[in-house]
Amino acid sequence: MQNNFNLNDGGMEEIVEKSLLPTNDVIFHCLFGTVGNENITKNLLEKILNKNVEEIKLDLNVNLIREHYDDKLGILDVRIKEKNGTNYNIEMQNTSSEQLPQRILWYWSKLYSSDLKRGKNYNILNKTIAIIIVNDGINKFDEIKKYETKWNIREEDYKDIILTEDFEIRIIELPKYIKMKQENKVRINTWLEFILNPKWKGVAESMEEEDLIEEARKKWEKIISDKKIRDRALRREVAELDRNTAIKNATDKGFEQGIEQGKIAQKRESAIKMLRKGSSIKDIMEITGLKKAEIEEIKKDI
Repeated sequence: MQNNFNLNDGGMEEIVEKSLLPTNDVIFHCLFGTVGNENITKNLLEKILNKNVEEIKLDLNVNLIREHYDDKLGILDVRIKEKNGTNYNIEMQNTSSEQLPQRILWYWSKLYSSDLKRGKNYNILNKTIAIIIVNDGINKFDEIKKYETKWNIREEDYKDIILTEDFEIRIIELPKYIKMKQENKVRINTWLEFILNPKWKGVAESMEEEDLIEEARKKWEKIISDKKIRDRALRREVAELDRNTAIKNATDKGFEQGIEQGKIAQKRESAIKMLRKGSSIKDIMEITGLKKAEIEEIKKDI
């Protein structure tokens, strides 16, 4: 059942404003995952990877946001295919969780293996890079003093030797970026500034980048003028707030049951996404820890 929100309700102004930023994954997906927006998405990738990227395709995202999308907390990622075959997966995440690393790894593996059909050789597999932008701190990374981390598979004693160039994960923590910028410890990243505030009018590193930021701003304005997208983004924001509030209240009162409910909600989130991608119940059980009956019950609701 869909929630109906009045976007002009004064009591919702702050929530509505936040829901229209690119830090909301619905807005992020519409902006960087829509066919026709390849130029801005390509430049975003180049800024993150610090290298040139060939022509990209965004047609893998066509069915990810449905006309009547009502999954409150399903994961919306942006899937990209570079002309040279490299796969990219970009996810905008407002909050962190203990399961975040496992989830990133699982999505990376699914995208990496998607090119391998029955009877084909492993040499057709393409390099796959997963990128997650988190608008929250990651407790596990507290000792890491930089806002962006790059992960590969390395030999324990010979750390310069990478198992395969096909594997790469990038994680960006926006709170760390903001803090380091304020302390003058890092150069301004124009795309991160835009994601945090699309009305940002700072100085870009080049005229081309400045033009692309302006193009992205115009596309963002068009996106948030669409009432269906605004409603969808607001539902996501409110659902996230509801979940976080429930977990916080349970923690404050010392109710372990509330914490467990929060974990179950995260498992359901992953299960819904996996079901929609056609994953088997066995795989979902293995990844989420949910029982078969629980997964079958979830399946009835989507």
